[in-house]
Amino acid sequence: MIGKTLLRLRIALAVIGLVFFAAAYPVSRRLTMDRQLASMFAADDPLLVQYQRLQRDFGGNAIVMLVYHDPELLSDVGLRRNRFWTEKVSDVPGVVGVLSPAELDRVVQSMRPPALFSGGESPGPALADPDDALATGFLDLFSGYTHSADRDQAAVVAILDPERADQAVHLLRSVVKDAESTQGRPVLVGEPVLLNEGFDLLQRDGDRLATWTIALLSLVMVVTLRNLRFMLLSVTCIAWSVVMTRALAVLAGIELSMVSTILTAIVTVVVVAAVLHVGILWKLQIDRGPTAKDDDPTWTGASVINRLWIPVVWTCLTDAAGFASLAASGIRPVRDFGWLIAVAALMALIALAMFTPIVLTLWPRDHRRNSITPVHRPGAVANVATRLVAWAIGYRRVVVATAVFLGIIALVGLRRTETETSFLKNFRDDSPLVQAYHKVERDLGGAGVWDITLPAPAIITDDYLESVRTLQTDLRAIRVADQSLTKVISMADAERVAMAVPLLSLGTPEIRLAAMRAAFPAFSDALLVPPTQSQRRLRIMLRSREQLPADTKLRLIGRVQDVVRRHTATQQWQGMVGGLDSDSSPSKGSRRPDKSAAVTGYYVMLSALVRRLVADQWICFAVSFALVWLLLAVMTASVRLSLTAVIANALPATLVLATLGWLGGRVNLGAAMIAAVSIGMSIDGSVHFLHHYRRCRRMGMNAPLASESAGSAVGAAMLLATVALVVGFGVMANSRFVPTATFGVLVAATLVLGTLVNLTVLPAAIVGWAKDQTDAVDASDDGSDDGP
Repeated sequence: MIGKTLLRLRIALAVIGLVFFAAAYPVSRRLTMDRQLASMFAADDPLLVQYQRLQRDFGGNAIVMLVYHDPELLSDVGLRRNRFWTEKVSDVPGVVGVLSPAELDRVVQSMRPPALFSGGESPGPALADPDDALATGFLDLFSGYTHSADRDQAAVVAILDPERADQAVHLLRSVVKDAESTQGRPVLVGEPVLLNEGFDLLQRDGDRLATWTIALLSLVMVVTLRNLRFMLLSVTCIAWSVVMTRALAVLAGIELSMVSTILTAIVTVVVVAAVLHVGILWKLQIDRGPTAKDDDPTWTGASVINRLWIPVVWTCLTDAAGFASLAASGIRPVRDFGWLIAVAALMALIALAMFTPIVLTLWPRDHRRNSITPVHRPGAVANVATRLVAWAIGYRRVVVATAVFLGIIALVGLRRTETETSFLKNFRDDSPLVQAYHKVERDLGGAGVWDITLPAPAIITDDYLESVRTLQTDLRAIRVADQSLTKVISMADAERVAMAVPLLSLGTPEIRLAAMRAAFPAFSDALLVPPTQSQRRLRIMLRSREQLPADTKLRLIGRVQDVVRRHTATQQWQGMVGGLDSDSSPSKGSRRPDKSAAVTGYYVMLSALVRRLVADQWICFAVSFALVWLLLAVMTASVRLSLTAVIANALPATLVLATLGWLGGRVNLGAAMIAAVSIGMSIDGSVHFLHHYRRCRRMGMNAPLASESAGSAVGAAMLLATVALVVGFGVMANSRFVPTATFGVLVAATLVLGTLVNLTVLPAAIVGWAKDQTDAVDASDDGSDDGP
């Protein structure tokens, strides 16, 4: 028998496991996190293609803003302060250009020297001269960008190298943290800042979750099982599985992402559920009565393994199948996460096989003496489970009808759920970052930065720039639920301002643009591809409010896309740029000129990200449903039993998400994958229940008696595992990153509902749908005897 074989090889298996762990541990530490927004999208996703085109054409495109209060901004003192912050930001590695009031003042002086045009030095800064058309033009152009309309809020806009944006944000955050200003500490905002802060919190949460979850679960297991061996087994199996999975990820070239920081938590679900079944059966085996065999820990261990190896194997396989369904997602990190967890579930199975035999035979002298007393026996919990199952069977029609009714209500509730598209909502309202965004939204009109990229002719003409300005006027006129774009700016605006210089006004647009490039190189190159490149493109920078309702934000993006599409489809436009390219998403290595327009940037991509996750989760949910049903059908050799179990386990996630919809909650990053992973998390109880049910049926029991026996045998482990896991995931509820907290709460709720479903709806449906109350299934041996 397999139990006897594993016990005989227990030392060799443990040594092999430790050797693999020692070899994998250094490799696992090389696993890194991919913190790029681009990694969250499929390689051929049109949004990513457009975003990469923006990176390729304009180099630095990640924008962050250092904002501070200064009522003396346009004075000599205020501009000196701004020059100080401008230089501090400019010196940060990864910052390729800055835009600030101090820079505007420098540009005004360089493009229109006061001594040349006014016959003498103007008092005060050039930018503050109300009679200087160039200065007033720049102040109006960049109002709400480098300064507020009332000119008492200053901003240093940093253009970052996309390849070093994360490092640059970290350094800029340090600059802000160390700042001591008499006018108040500056704040740092921008979508790269949101991502940077989010990834930092996720990594911190992942480490904290790994530590506290294991610690709390170990405490729960010690209290419930009163034996340290099972805490040792859990910690060993979790650590081994996580290290091996991380090492395999390194070898496969997979990086951690925003969704895969909960790897340890999911592995904990798989391992703890299995260990609790082992621990409770082990306790019951040694407490059932003194016999010669029972006094032998090897015999007891073999008996436990023989009873549980089949359901444990199938639970790990169904867990792996459930999470592998995430491979159907169009988002690469979700696919990678699915494969990681699927591999981790299989690693957990291997870990249990290697370490359970030796742990069960540790401390042989304490084998009987440390048995739990009747007061602490899990029999009391088993009695609760048995009564619950008996009640559900007795009122099976009511239970099944209630489940169907709740399922219908859940489907209606799911239609009410809305997607949270604001990445800022991933942070708690009292966090410094959110407070900084409130400040910028209030004083500068909007913190959401996005872009439009347009094809441009080789030689920029007046007609082309006038057409761009017409497009910008149409964009400014967009209204969606009383919301609009708070800033629309391009080189067409800057070229018009440059006409305030008399000599430049006599030249061509290319001359004025060249002058702007000479005075303002970083800004100019960020908005217009130089004529030295074969494919010229122009960039319109947009600003809007970050904290908009999801529907309003998506409608605003859609309206912008419609306006751009209509404008660039006209014959006049096509004539200026040489016609529209038939391929709007050229390959990265394509040399054919790209004549398509695109609406892109962090704002657009972050708004689409959760919507993609939500859309994908239902596809993954269907795949998970099919895979788990197929495996259960093989295990039970019954289509009816397997389908009943899978349908029952689909109910918890739909109820949880429906409740979110009925209560007016929004689906964020933490809730977006609950449906897809729920079956994999809650199916464990069903596997153990069905296995014991079929075993009882082979012994000749009818359906009600077999169901009650199954509830009594596995109910205690199911209930205790739920308590342990809810305590563990409760750690996540206090996370400062809202999706992590949401995921923890929803997982806990799903586990509780899953346990209730497995102890009520599942037995009620099995008994209610049985052919009769006395038929027995095929009596062939399944290899799960009680003895070795």
